[in-house]
Amino acid sequence: MLMASHRHTAEDLRLWAEYERADRAADIDRLQRMEAEAVDCIRQFADAGPCYVSMSGGKDSSVLWAIAHLAGKQLEAWHLDTQPLGDPHVADVLSELQRVFPMRLNVHRNWCRLGEDNQWHATGTFETGMKDITKLAGRHRYVCGVRADESGVRKLSCRYHGKTTGVSCRPLAWWTAADIYSYAAIRGVPLHPTYGMLGGGRWQRERLRVSFLGLTHGRGIGRDQWEREYYGDCLRRIEAGKRWGFPG
Repeated sequence: MLMASHRHTAEDLRLWAEYERADRAADIDRLQRMEAEAVDCIRQFADAGPCYVSMSGGKDSSVLWAIAHLAGKQLEAWHLDTQPLGDPHVADVLSELQRVFPMRLNVHRNWCRLGEDNQWHATGTFETGMKDITKLAGRHRYVCGVRADESGVRKLSCRYHGKTTGVSCRPLAWWTAADIYSYAAIRGVPLHPTYGMLGGGRWQRERLRVSFLGLTHGRGIGRDQWEREYYGDCLRRIEAGKRWGFPG
């Protein structure tokens, strides 16, 4: 279920509707089996000790939230809100997930560093923020939406460690992006508006991601142009933040 945004064009929404019709044609029996396996994976991990659900606001973590809710282990979710580069729609996605699949949500905010080159740098920011969450949550074990087909490194990790390690649980490890989209469409899982920002077909849905805005690295596959097209107002705000004196 794609969440609405003023950033979508009429052509974006028409194309998304076509995608979603195809998503709903998936093998429901297969998805139900995958859902049951993921629920069981989370339950076993939670039974082994205290843990929390790590949320980014992207499609994988949204599906993870819905499945964690089904696990019924009274889990709580944590989200790291990194400013001033955070996506403005994430808060709405998390709020809608709470409404549809009730689960306690905690948000920890930290700030990127403004370097001597007058550019925002996120290196180390995520790692520091996650260490903070471990302390605030009072537990170091977590459930996350990592999937093997996101990168070669993650595929190797999933093959070596499996779905769980001593500290992490990856119930969606062997789901594909198509599985995620189909499950979200069939189960009514709220998805971030980013995935419908398709440029009328110029941008591939599989390559769109919820991430920091305005970084100086990770700009490949047209990310710069896509951000200017859909998040120009945010990029201007981020640039202005250098003058306003945001924490760095």
